[in-house]
Amino acid sequence: MSRLTADTEYLSDVWTRINSVFAEQKVAKCKVAKKCGFDRKTLIARRNISITYFARLCEELNVSADFFLFGLEKDKEKTNAATYIPDKCYKDMPTQKEIIKEAKKLMVKHNISVNNLLGISAQKELMTLADDFGLLHREDAQKIIENCKTYEEGHKIIMKVYKEVYM
Repeated sequence: MSRLTADTEYLSDVWTRINSVFAEQKVAKCKVAKKCGFDRKTLIARRNISITYFARLCEELNVSADFFLFGLEKDKEKTNAATYIPDKCYKDMPTQKEIIKEAKKLMVKHNISVNNLLGISAQKELMTLADDFGLLHREDAQKIIENCKTYEEGHKIIMKVYKEVYM
């Protein structure tokens, strides 16, 4: 079995467990998504979900991440070591619309086209990374951001450019 097939099956199993909890608890995805601070499409798309959103989802549904990820014990371990306080954690975080708006400003300013393979949020993160390292004005950095397939790939190449330029 190819790695991609195995990953797809695994992700499908994760989403099956997530959806089973929604059905079991009889809660609406749109309400949970709103409480967690992300768009309901994140839950409906059944694709990768950010670790932050995943943590919020686990907390909101009161289910162990191990259950969603591996099908293990469903009950969360009660601990004071890691406290989750929604009002303090993400109320002040930018919304997806704000992230897209900021990304579009950076794109216009630096003449960068949208990378449909990557997604605008990840592209904005790469632009921020390149800007933080003083590379966003460089044509090679802009091409990396426009053409990479994943955030990890873009990050790796931008860091390589940084080392070549500054080290």
